[in-house]
Amino acid sequence: MMKLLASKHFPLHPPRRKLKLDKLCQAIGKVTGTETSSDAVFDNLTELKGRGYVNTEPKIILRDEIDTCEFEIWLTPLGRSELMKKLQAS
Repeated sequence: MMKLLASKHFPLHPPRRKLKLDKLCQAIGKVTGTETSSDAVFDNLTELKGRGYVNTEPKIILRDEIDTCEFEIWLTPLGRSELMKKLQAS
């Protein structure tokens, strides 16, 4: 997910496009070549938000409303530096 968010389609500064979880799942599926479930993507999203690697607007997204909620998502500077560290290590 972090590689996808590092692309130009998810800029750090506004304006950003709003998307739903199913579109994010489709985009991740295209990048990885495998189908991902919305629960797995939501869990990964909340983990990355908890570590400070990713931000969303609205800040809080509940699991109950994730199917209908539109949100903006972007990689924070901390997330970008952690991604670069991981890519250089491999």
